[in-house]
Amino acid sequence: MQQPKIAAIILAAGASHRFGAADKLQASLDNETVLGRSLAAYKDAPVARKIAIIRADKTLAAICDAAGFEAIINHHADRGMGTSIAAGMAALQDETHALIGLGDMPRLSPQTIARLCQAPTDAAGIAVPVYQNMPGHPRLFGAAHFQSLAGLRGETGGKQIIAACEHVMEIAVTDAGVMLDIDTKDQLSATQQ
Repeated sequence: MQQPKIAAIILAAGASHRFGAADKLQASLDNETVLGRSLAAYKDAPVARKIAIIRADKTLAAICDAAGFEAIINHHADRGMGTSIAAGMAALQDETHALIGLGDMPRLSPQTIARLCQAPTDAAGIAVPVYQNMPGHPRLFGAAHFQSLAGLRGETGGKQIIAACEHVMEIAVTDAGVMLDIDTKDQLSATQQ
């Protein structure tokens, strides 16, 4: 089996409605932004490319650049997460796998990302981190799923694609960060303790 060529695609174009007027991705956490902390987990990841899908925002673009991510603007971000996944897939070149993660997961462990990248999945496979019997993020998709991912629209994510896949590898992890995404100010406060 050839060495996988993985693109990390981080979804960071959401409007943060549940967070209030402020942008959760730019909220402060550990003297950094939520997005900056989330991207930092991928710093040493064994991936060929690092892509972040953002809305048009200079601050978000600067955070991505500082973390070594290529920022791609999703001009249809208001239409849902599916459009961000599709934008990420459209940016791929010759990658064999896509590791799709979220920009509001600041407690994700770099070790979890490394384990997912080393999961022996073929083109038809999907690898999902599982914490205490609950599936988390990010998720690794083989190339056989790229067309389906590229066709996503609205709020639909990859859940249906995973449900229909016969080759889902569950990677048991002790990293609670695979379950923790920041949607509200209360969640951010709890994360800081």
